[in-house]
Amino acid sequence: MFITLPLEVKSATCAQMAENGYCKNPLYRKIMCSNCAKECNPRGGADSCELPVKSSACSDVATNCESLKYLCTNPTYANVMAKNCMSTCNTCNGVPATTTTTVAGGAATTPSGANAVTTEATTAATTKNP
Repeated sequence: MFITLPLEVKSATCAQMAENGYCKNPLYRKIMCSNCAKECNPRGGADSCELPVKSSACSDVATNCESLKYLCTNPTYANVMAKNCMSTCNTCNGVPATTTTTVAGGAATTPSGANAVTTEATTAATTKNP
């Protein structure tokens, strides 16, 4: 698969691209972190190339836990969230939830076989967004 850059990006500087949201755009994140990490990191949050990496002792099984975090306390989804999103929902029984490390290329890897939380929870996220 090839990703072509929009015409306005070809002559843009890293600072301009960071300002326009390319650091957090999933299509451009890896290349931005490889080539423009200096401009992405000071922005922090989703823009930063330094991502928290879950410890193996307590980690999320699902890949979309952060976006569904509000379901951790929802009685309908609390059990499935506690099981599949232990780190995000802080249901690790005292095991530290996260450690921060810099991940090469700005992309954290997920354990093999990792999957998303149930379809019901995903549907809820798209229909009941607070």
